[in-house]
Amino acid sequence: MCSLGKFTSPLPNDIVPLDLATRLRSDPHSINMASNDYGNLVHESPSAVLYPSSIDDIVNLIKFSNNCSTPFGISARGRGHSVGGQAMARGGVVVDMPSLSQMGLE
Repeated sequence: MCSLGKFTSPLPNDIVPLDLATRLRSDPHSINMASNDYGNLVHESPSAVLYPSSIDDIVNLIKFSNNCSTPFGISARGRGHSVGGQAMARGGVVVDMPSLSQMGLE
């Protein structure tokens, strides 16, 4: 069982590090920024947005989802450009890829 709202999981801490939860945001501003594509054609609200500081953050998010009884969707988002809303993750987690470039991981 997993809960995005509280970021809880029955998994051991070495599989889901505590700092993964600190990089997940569910505040209205983060959700709003990740809910629209670049052209404002597609509108889908995720449950959370991950601002990764490393590739490991993304790996840990995928492991977290895959170990849930009902895995949630994960979508990588660059600048929101996609043909049909592929950068959206309704009810799941959008991974904000530009945050990696701020860490020098381009």
